[in-house]
Amino acid sequence: MGKGACKAVLNKSFGFKIADCTDNVADNFTMGLAWDVTGGKAIDLDASCVYLDANLQPVDTVWFQQLRSRDGAMQHGGDEREGDEKGDDEKIMFDLERITPAATYLCFCINSFTGQELNDVKDAKCRLYNSITHSECASFDLSADKRLDCSALIMCVLYRVNSDWYMHAVGEPAMGRTVQDNIDEMQAFLRRTPLAQLQASKPPPVAKMAKIQVPAQKAQKVGFRTDTGGVQEVTLPPQAKPGDVMEVPIVEMYIA
Repeated sequence: MGKGACKAVLNKSFGFKIADCTDNVADNFTMGLAWDVTGGKAIDLDASCVYLDANLQPVDTVWFQQLRSRDGAMQHGGDEREGDEKGDDEKIMFDLERITPAATYLCFCINSFTGQELNDVKDAKCRLYNSITHSECASFDLSADKRLDCSALIMCVLYRVNSDWYMHAVGEPAMGRTVQDNIDEMQAFLRRTPLAQLQASKPPPVAKMAKIQVPAQKAQKVGFRTDTGGVQEVTLPPQAKPGDVMEVPIVEMYIA
């Protein structure tokens, strides 16, 4: 079974190498945000991305007031103000190969422009998926954390080490109606947790495989916990039969 069938289910502070959940396809990805209208009220959540360089200085920002990055590698899908769209309410699409070399970190943030706290928003989730295959690489459930009594969330960071890109689930609560209010908090997090430097200092991981058994009640997807404490989800091939034992690559997840 190939890497493209694997997905990392991230909790706060977990991260993984993006290539571990993709096969040999172009590095075109989408960060999708979905939420539902709560209590009949229109809730305006905004997804944004800030480029930071190796010294944590801003390089560019993609948000509802600038829908395209200056390097042309990232495009915001537009501002959805009510959370009543089907599927993703807001999307940010990007090509990792075209991201300016000046950027080391891509910091994704969610803001409640209308001021509601994020733990009052119904079914808010975000996911990273390949824009070509539509296969999910990772997901992060915001509604699962009822401690998010905040109007902003530094959701995750994509960062590069040499030619490799990684995703880290941050989950840091913050306050602010727009992403401009949160750049200093992104910088503060990365000073405390210098992800690129930490990853560069680690030895290369050893590729591992896991054996899973197709359950009696065949499901489309099977989840299991890895030896590092992460949760991985695998999409079963159509020909899989109950009782079959399948070998799948393990997504090497870390905690920082």
